[in-house]
Amino acid sequence: MKKTPSARTKSRLATATLFLAALSACAPAPKPKPTPPAPPPIVGSTPGHCSVPADIDIFREKLLAGINAERVKKDLSPLSVSPKLEQIAQQQACDDAVQGIYSHTGLDGSSYADRLKRIGYPTKGAHENTGMGAPAEGNDTVKTIVGFWMLSIYHRNNMLDPKITQAGIGRAHGSNGNDFWVVDFGRP
Repeated sequence: MKKTPSARTKSRLATATLFLAALSACAPAPKPKPTPPAPPPIVGSTPGHCSVPADIDIFREKLLAGINAERVKKDLSPLSVSPKLEQIAQQQACDDAVQGIYSHTGLDGSSYADRLKRIGYPTKGAHENTGMGAPAEGNDTVKTIVGFWMLSIYHRNNMLDPKITQAGIGRAHGSNGNDFWVVDFGRP
């Protein structure tokens, strides 16, 4: 024989249900998730600590010509200079010079994508090549840099990506005696 709840039990259950409903109505609303802060504005993270070689413009011109020569060999369009990409490439070259290593992480902990976002440049399909070596002048340096990158699948793919249209180049002299260079690739 199945026992059915008494009227008194039903009344207690109804009261408990009403009590719980009243408590939940008084409960504070869930807090919204905090909005992540906007990335900080671009600032030279290495003021006074970065030595930019006097021949930076010549170096940029020759390195871009070397990269474009490899692109033309593969029937790809040559890249044009982006002042925005040049700005973040130079900042990263300086950061690398201060750290004494070549890296894709800035002194402020920024990634390449962070730096692109700061300048309002699209991150989709963007790439960065970094390197370091003994300071040298002229075409030998450019041939060495481009030759090294062409031997690396990752770096070669960055340079020969058919979707990129622009590049920015940075170079800095480090206190450890090496030069540091960065090339940022993208498409606006």
